[in-house]
Order: sequence, then structure tokens, then C-alpha cells
Amino acid sequence: MKKFSKRTDYQVAFEIVEPGRKVFNFLEESTAITDEEHCVVLTGTAGEKWPITMAQLLKKYDCSAFEDKDLKIGDTGLVNPRPDGGYIWAEVCKGPCIVKTSWGVELRATAGDYIVCADKDGAPDKEDRWVINKMIFPYTYEQVPGNDPDDDIKIFISKAKQNAYGSDSEYVEDEDGNKTLSYTDKDFPGMEYTDTYAGAEQFSGTEAVYVEDPTGRKKVFTMTYSGIEIKSFKEEPSIFDCLSKALIEGAKQHQLRGAKFTKEVDEAGNVKVHPITSKDGKYIYNVSYEWVGNEFMHGFETIVDTGTLVEVFRCHFQATVLR
Repeated sequence: MKKFSKRTDYQVAFEIVEPGRKVFNFLEESTAITDEEHCVVLTGTAGEKWPITMAQLLKKYDCSAFEDKDLKIGDTGLVNPRPDGGYIWAEVCKGPCIVKTSWGVELRATAGDYIVCADKDGAPDKEDRWVINKMIFPYTYEQVPGNDPDDDIKIFISKAKQNAYGSDSEYVEDEDGNKTLSYTDKDFPGMEYTDTYAGAEQFSGTEAVYVEDPTGRKKVFTMTYSGIEIKSFKEEPSIFDCLSKALIEGAKQHQLRGAKFTKEVDEAGNVKVHPITSKDGKYIYNVSYEWVGNEFMHGFETIVDTGTLVEVFRCHFQATVLR
């Protein structure tokens, strides 16, 4: 099993309830009944519900907005996970199975779902297990560095790309006109991500990850890319909006370029897939890529005008893990 921490960039709803309420979780097809201890019902990002104790609510979620309020039955609110809310251990389920929880409920898991254990003294607590749906897990948990060197590189690239494609990113231009962004993170000591490109409507660039170890500084990953704004971003900002959305979503999904689509689970448990489009719906993103083994990838991405079906942006890329 690998170690994960909760993301803090989402909210869940809570309600203080009376003992004896039935709580149905459609994702794992289970029903729990609240008692004097498990008196808080949480509603997650897909509308799934589960009961926890008041102590768990206060430990794992930021309840500072309610600290002056004596919470009682009927009270509700929205809370974010605490950054110091502890860790879990998780592994991917390989096939259908049933997991019996420490609170006596049986949860159904399917292939791709995550079997999760609480953390006990830095190790998985096999007596405290539950299931997290495969559609929910990537948006609510992130892997902790230190599980595996290759995993650390993937996690670092994901965080770096989310930073690079965000609104606060800053590229520094040199005397030759090259623009470079550099990213480091205290959770990944000795690692640096760089993205250097030149050009504007016709552009080319290279992303790289460097690792400092006792033998010196080494490049461990590189991705080259080149493309063209067939229709200028300056003339049509919605095209850039579409591209940025795809690249940020791709970074969240641990893709090396943009995401093909976003996913959500509705209250009936149905998985809904949405294409990546600009806010005004005028442009749509698509990406196609192929992995050769586990260490080389190449592909291309396009943005198309949804009204005319004319291509307005194209970029080709290839990535290599260096050994």
C-alpha cells in the first residue's frame, strides 16, 4: 500500500443528525445507521454520504468557522479538509470485492476502486479499512512523497504543472527571447522543474525535471513540444482558456499534457464524462498520445471551433524518462 494525504482544495457538507438515521452510500452500495457517537453525516463531492464522529470531524476538517458555535442536531455547514488531517494508506482494487469496515458496514468495491486503511504509527491499520470510489479518489487525495522514487517524480511533475499552468505562474525572459519558469517544492528536496519556450503564435519548448543526489545534478525527465496558434490567442482569448483548462485538468489527473475529459459521479452513481471546452463553449480540446513501454510517450493536441469544426490550435509533443 502507498501513503496518501487529503487534498485541501475541495469542500464537503456536514449535518449533525439524531441516532438511528439510515445513511445510504450509493457509490459502495451500503447503508449505515447513525448512533450517539457517529452523529455527523458528511456529503462528498459526488453527493455520496457517510457517517463519522464529532471527534473525526474536528480532527480531519477545518471547522474554525464554527468554533464559537455549540453544534447541535440539525446544524449544517461546509468544511475543507485540514492540511494536517493525517494520512491514509491505499491500493487499487483488482476486482470486485466486499470490504467490512470497523463500524460494521460492508462496502462493495469494483476494479479500479481504492481499498483504504487508516494510518496507525506510520503503517496501514488493517483493522480500519474502507473503500473510496475510483472516480473520487484522484480529486480528494494525493500521494505522499517517499513511497517510490519513480512515483515521486510523477507527483512532482503533477504539482509543478498545476503551478505552471496556473494564473500566478511567472516566466522569466532572457536576452535571447527564451522564457523560463522554474519550480521547486519543499516536499521534494533536490528536485527542480523547468519549462523553457520561445516564440508566440509559432512556438517550441522543453520541460525538464532535475534531481540532485550525492553524485550531482541529473536530468531525469524531459518533454519537448512545438505548435502553432492557427487563430491567435490575443484575438480569441477563449482558445487559451480552453487550453489552460485542459492542461490544469491533465496535471490533476497526472497526465503529461492535457486531459481528454473531466469526470463526475451524479447522485444516482452514474459516471458522467465531459469534454474540455472553453467557458463560452465555442472551442473544444482533444488530445491523442501513445506510450512506447513505460518510459517514452508522443502525441499531439488540437483545439477546434465547435461551430465551424475548423482547427484553431495544434501542438505536438514527446516525453522521455531518462535512465
